[in-house]
Amino acid sequence: APYWQISLGADGRIFQPTDGEGVRISQAGEWREMVPPTLVKSTVNSILGERDGTVWVGAMTGLYRVAKNHYTEIPAS
Repeated sequence: APYWQISLGADGRIFQPTDGEGVRISQAGEWREMVPPTLVKSTVNSILGERDGTVWVGAMTGLYRVAKNHYTEIPAS
C-alpha cells in the first residue's frame, strides 16, 4: 500500500491523504472522510496545516482549502 505523510492541524485534527478517497480526518478519536466530488479517484499528494486551523490539500485535480470543515476548490488548469 502507498505511504502518505499525515498532517496535524493546529486544532488537533489529524489529516490523512488517500489515493482516490479524499482525505480522512480524525478529531477526538473519531475518523470521517472529506470527499469533495473532484477528489474522487484523485490522488492527494500533500497536506499542510496552518496555525489558524486552515488546511491546504494538494491533489492531482487541484488545490483545496479546508477551513471550519468546509472546503474551497482551486481547480488545476
